[in-house]
Amino acid sequence: AIIGLASSGPHSNGYSLIRRLLQVAGATPETRLDGALLYDLLLAPTRIYVKSVLALMAEVPVHGVAHITGGGPTGNIPRTLPEGLEAVIDERLWPRPPVFDWLQRAGNIERDEMHRTFNCGLGMTITVPAADADRALAILRRCGEQASLIGEVRSGSRGAVIER
Repeated sequence: AIIGLASSGPHSNGYSLIRRLLQVAGATPETRLDGALLYDLLLAPTRIYVKSVLALMAEVPVHGVAHITGGGPTGNIPRTLPEGLEAVIDERLWPRPPVFDWLQRAGNIERDEMHRTFNCGLGMTITVPAADADRALAILRRCGEQASLIGEVRSGSRGAVIER
């Protein structure tokens, strides 16, 4: 089972593109998105997951952990899998903050490119045995994480498949 932990925003990835999109869109420090300042949403501090992951590892077998950085889910999750396996995740199963929708619209960025460049609201994934998924979710939520079951590992060779 693949569990996703929500990001706090873009974290520290894609900022060359973000700076360009701000310029092209004519955004200013006063530009608002869903009642918040766009710049504040883009510059939210990167969420650090170490305490939550260590707490989980103390109680549940963990098969893989991927920090979703530059390269997005499609570039980072496959590195945690052995040959012959692929991750299948459903983008509807984790929260996607509106700032990613703004970036996609501002740059007219294709869906697949968004998943290669940004975390799209998915800050980290953790792969656990399917039988331990509910317990893992409970532990992570107790640690203050916004955790969701987002997919599974199966036989295959495509790396990470993102369904919707």
